[in-house]
Amino acid sequence: MAPKLSGKALWTTAATVAVLAVVIMGLAAFSPLLTPKKSDAPVIETGVTTPPVVPGMEGVGSGIATGSAAATSSAPGTSTGGSTTSAGNGSGSGGSGNGSGTGSNGTVDVDAFMKHYKDMAVLMPTTFPNFTFGPATQSTDDIAISGSPKFSGGPAARIIWSISDYRTAAKAKRSIGRTSKELFPEDARSVTVYSTPAYFGTDGMKFATVAFVRGRYKFEVLVTANGGKPKDLQSMAAQAAKAFPTSPAR
Repeated sequence: MAPKLSGKALWTTAATVAVLAVVIMGLAAFSPLLTPKKSDAPVIETGVTTPPVVPGMEGVGSGIATGSAAATSSAPGTSTGGSTTSAGNGSGSGGSGNGSGTGSNGTVDVDAFMKHYKDMAVLMPTTFPNFTFGPATQSTDDIAISGSPKFSGGPAARIIWSISDYRTAAKAKRSIGRTSKELFPEDARSVTVYSTPAYFGTDGMKFATVAFVRGRYKFEVLVTANGGKPKDLQSMAAQAAKAFPTSPAR
């Protein structure tokens, strides 16, 4: 038989239970203050092995996706969520990096870039010196193509060219600030692609970009550093941007 508690013992036990209850209620009340709040701002992950999410570069070789699609990781030139087209000739050799040969004098056919092109491959480069192109990946409003260096030891491990159709020039210009400058804020500076103002920036770790607008389209190149600093890729990125033809291929 369990021993009976005296009146004093019962009072002491009751007081202890009451104190514990107050402590537990107090902790429950303050727990929201002690628990860090999850930020409402989007988190941009720019790891050194996977590029940031860049509109227009869906499924092209290195885990890049448009804003409306989940990031993917596929082999160079593999279609992921879009159709594969033969924008590149696969050679990636010769030429001066001026694209398909149309408008190679640097004169931009502005009116041509206000039109809609169902096959956006006509706006894409077909060659870049010492790089081999895979097939392009195209969705409704985006197209991208990946280039791999022919020789090892160069400053770039990969270059991706992409175009996004924003329907209007104003929206295309806004996308530079909302995506390119947001994802690549380091080493920021202004450059030109022929006579067109462009933005150069890096993620400070591995990737560099040059982005600019022609008509309703945003053009962008993403260069992956081959062990060096991405800020040193400015010249190469600007030359790669000049590979976009200045008028659509006929």
